[in-house]
Amino acid sequence: MPMRTSSYLRYMSEHNKQPFTVEGTLKLDAAAAAAQAGTAPPPGSGRGATILVAASNSNSAGHAAADYVCTGTSTTGGDEVTINAAIVAAQGGRVVLLEGVYWRTNPIVCDDDFTVLEGQGSGTVIAVPTSGVSPSGYASIIFGNTRTLTQAAIRHLRVQPEGPGTDLVSGSGHGIAFRCNNGRLDDVIVQSCSGDGWKIGGCTDTSQRVTITQPIDAPAQFTEDTWSVSAVPDVPLPAWAKVTTSAYNGTPGNDDGIETVVITASGPDSVTVVRGWDGTPISAIPAGAQLIPINRIYEVGATMLHSIFPGGCGMTIEPTSENCEFIRCVVNGGMNLDTPRGTYGFRAYGNIIKFLLCHAYYNQNDGLTVNLTGLENIGSGQVQVIGGEYETNGENGISLYYAYYGQVTDAVFYANYNQSVLLHACDRTTLTGLASQYIAGAASPEFQHIYANSSSRTRITGSRFELGDATAIIINGYSPGTVVQDNTIFGLDPSEPGANAVRLAGCSGVSVIGNTVDRPILEDTTPGGDFNGIWGNRILNTNNAVGAALAGVTTNGAHTVAYENLGQSDKVYNVDSVFTAVLRKTHLVSAPSGGTTVILPGAGYFGASTNVGLDSGSQGVELPQGTLTLSGAPADVPIGGQVMVPVTGGRWSFVTYSSIDGAVLSGCAGGSGTTTAGNVYLLPPDGEEFSIVQVNDSDTVILQAPPGSLINGASSFTLAPRRAYRAMLSSGNWNVY
Repeated sequence: MPMRTSSYLRYMSEHNKQPFTVEGTLKLDAAAAAAQAGTAPPPGSGRGATILVAASNSNSAGHAAADYVCTGTSTTGGDEVTINAAIVAAQGGRVVLLEGVYWRTNPIVCDDDFTVLEGQGSGTVIAVPTSGVSPSGYASIIFGNTRTLTQAAIRHLRVQPEGPGTDLVSGSGHGIAFRCNNGRLDDVIVQSCSGDGWKIGGCTDTSQRVTITQPIDAPAQFTEDTWSVSAVPDVPLPAWAKVTTSAYNGTPGNDDGIETVVITASGPDSVTVVRGWDGTPISAIPAGAQLIPINRIYEVGATMLHSIFPGGCGMTIEPTSENCEFIRCVVNGGMNLDTPRGTYGFRAYGNIIKFLLCHAYYNQNDGLTVNLTGLENIGSGQVQVIGGEYETNGENGISLYYAYYGQVTDAVFYANYNQSVLLHACDRTTLTGLASQYIAGAASPEFQHIYANSSSRTRITGSRFELGDATAIIINGYSPGTVVQDNTIFGLDPSEPGANAVRLAGCSGVSVIGNTVDRPILEDTTPGGDFNGIWGNRILNTNNAVGAALAGVTTNGAHTVAYENLGQSDKVYNVDSVFTAVLRKTHLVSAPSGGTTVILPGAGYFGASTNVGLDSGSQGVELPQGTLTLSGAPADVPIGGQVMVPVTGGRWSFVTYSSIDGAVLSGCAGGSGTTTAGNVYLLPPDGEEFSIVQVNDSDTVILQAPPGSLINGASSFTLAPRRAYRAMLSSGNWNVY
């Protein structure tokens, strides 16, 4: 249909709209002249026409000006036929949809470069009928069905069902599928589709697929299995692809069954099936599943996208996507509806993906997840999250799996159930300037503000964490080079004994520096925990209701250091007549009437019971022994350290051990004499120390050696008032100077 140039300009003028311009010249003029002269540019040239499309319920001025007028209704649908014809006629130009409702039955499809599909804001609605006809297709709008496009755009419109906004239309598929290099998306709302709100990247053309005919071998969980395939003729296979059990890319709204597939050296006659996106075990993939070749897309820019109540994810960014930016995008998952919606808010598998000032809430799982499980070969999974809010999600605010060089900066988290941020097997992730308040599931100690699991070189800096019953930050497992620095942690429940400001669990090479907290910092007894540094922290702990045992810093690694931690961490004020000194602290003692006896660390060190002796099988043997068995398994003992073992003659002998498993000490060395019945006392490692000062002049303060140890060659030592002393352990004995 020829362009009505004057009608279009008159309509836009009457409605205070400006046509698309390039360098001050109306793009419409050249394209319209070419169309009228019969010399329209070829598709993909970037010099297409501007086509005006009116809905059946657009006003009379719109109908008069339009090049195409849709006739669909809520019971007939079919407007996609008219819109698709307009897209073809535009030949890479702009298709303008006037205000009104456009009823689609099948997808609106574009396979031309440079095409712009533009509405008039929320007044332009792509509607999915809920009665009369059944919608079908991969998505309501597909840009890049049979090929990857270049510089196409969708903007200023809305996709939703016919009825109320919360109605979910079965079979409506995803909202918008977009596969385009240098593509642009702006100001688009997608609501209540049965699949994902948005699919960025991927492939929807069934002609490019390869069908799996049967498995060669029965699949086993978490193993690679070979499958025979039947290739579509003349379709080149890429280095990797995906497999799905449905006619489209997964059942809309449900990605179960999607697995990563790697083409083997034997070509398209066989493939290797490995673990899939969600990390679940592989189950039998039926004959008829399809292998889908996919091309990469680059530099998608998206602003002000809004996904409301999706049946699947708010937005899925396929592994083929790279260097894409999403700005001020919002996902309301609808977890709070009578029938919960929204599996994930943003789910990204691509590389170098940026989220700026985005907002994800009420999703059943995570607000944002970057998960390269099984896809580590695709890219490094770099993700940047700058600003935005991730709150009230059923699991985590943000989760990163197998991601590298990730960055989360200046984001806000509130009332996520599990963690604000979860890291798993990541490397060189930076979390800075975060504000996290209240973990909804924190009544269970397994939930934290930050949980970094087996993630190396992580930096958690300059952030604020408030409220919650559980530990604020846990660094677990392999985490060398991780730094937790200059954070503020307040409002943790003081009545919860398991709550710590920072907990180091089985990790090494971690530095905890300069944080201000009101709960303890703990290096626990998980095997592998050692060689950490905890210094320069301010531990206020002014409302500790569970006793001094949880105050300050607790370390268990033989080579971990903790010093210059202010507050209760370093200085302890003592007024009791008897107490046990605590390592790495300065004790300020005001002796009461009758004096004070200070028992040096030894018996009961790290809270171990003082009535643990040697098992009968380890009594009556000559030291040294490689293994010693205790009469019971003590609690909270260091992974490796020193013990005083009872020997005949009423003495104790000094023995080192490298590991403990239940009641068995292994890697034992040193000691002399014949073992006998009696208590086994745990000692700190050599070089451990504490400081002590008697701050009053009256009465006396006496240091008492633990069983089996001496102080300066004697069983006790009396302090001089107003003088600072340092006590250091060496070979089981204390030197005070």
